Amino acid sequence: MEHLFQLKQRKTNIRTEIAAGLTTYCSIIYIVSVLITMLSLTGMKDTAVFSSVLVSSGIGCIIM
Repeated sequence: MEHLFQLKQRKTNIRTEIAAGLTTYCSIIYIVSVLITMLSLTGMKDTAVFSSVLVSSGIGCIIM
């Protein structure tokens, strides 16, 4: 892993990177679920809201 990602050069380790990844994943899941709930309360169809939020989140991730 060290050779592939050059962790020492970047002053990090596997544990820190895994914790950062899990934190980011949990944050995204929370935001997506809250956004779906909020938009569903406006009267939009649940399936349309669900798919549009997931597609837009995927596009945002690809752009990043």
